Amino acid sequence: MNTNEIGTIIKERLKHLGVNQQTLADLAGVGLNTLVAIERGEGNPQLSTFREGMQFSDTHTVSRKDFEEFGRRIGLSARLVKRELDSFATEQPLAQELIRRSFLSEKLKRYYWQSYNYRRTTIS
Repeated sequence: MNTNEIGTIIKERLKHLGVNQQTLADLAGVGLNTLVAIERGEGNPQLSTFREGMQFSDTHTVSRKDFEEFGRRIGLSARLVKRELDSFATEQPLAQELIRRSFLSEKLKRYYWQSYNYRRTTIS
């Protein structure tokens, strides 16, 4: 795989994950300039550098249909599943305040909020 192909994969991952370059750079443990250079096909990326960032994508593969199917399989009524998913998909005003007041580092607070929003909007 050449550096241009790696750059294309990174761009596709960013779009698929719904995250920005800075978030992926943070997750991968590289600087933003390094990530941008790799996207352009420059630099010398190491596969291990992106292992953590690419694993992040594994947490974003479940859709509303998956939850609906799971609910059906465990015997929940469609109405109950819909109610719970709709509730989860609705932004909870207290969620951001709880994250803001937590003892997490600012970086983890940002990740947690982005993950919460992504999952909430994916279930919508």
